[in-house]
Amino acid sequence: MPFRIIFALGVFATFFLVYYINSTTPANAGPLGVLLVFILIYIITTVLATLLLLGVNHLIARLFYFDRPDAYKQKMSLKKSYYYGSVLAFAPLILISLQSVGRTSIWGVIAVFVLVILGVIYVSRQFK
Repeated sequence: MPFRIIFALGVFATFFLVYYINSTTPANAGPLGVLLVFILIYIITTVLATLLLLGVNHLIARLFYFDRPDAYKQKMSLKKSYYYGSVLAFAPLILISLQSVGRTSIWGVIAVFVLVILGVIYVSRQFK
């Protein structure tokens, strides 16, 4: 059931983002409209990262641990993949934000990836 909710939320956010981008301009939308676009992008990338992590983990568990009776223990839960996906979804959002203000440099990209790695380490420590 939660898988369907996450998937439906991603589909709804995608349709709403496409509608909103096609129906308004940034000048007409104002700051709240731009914030809405960033929130929708974050929701979409979180859902995509969550589903991608979950799918890749299940594929790896099926390919490499098929002969073990406790192979289900190797699979990542939806909650854990959601936490990782929510951290990983910040990277494209921050990079888009940096590019929109004209501050994209190699050091900015490195800083974003270091922050994402720190976030992933933090999430991994929560599940020990």
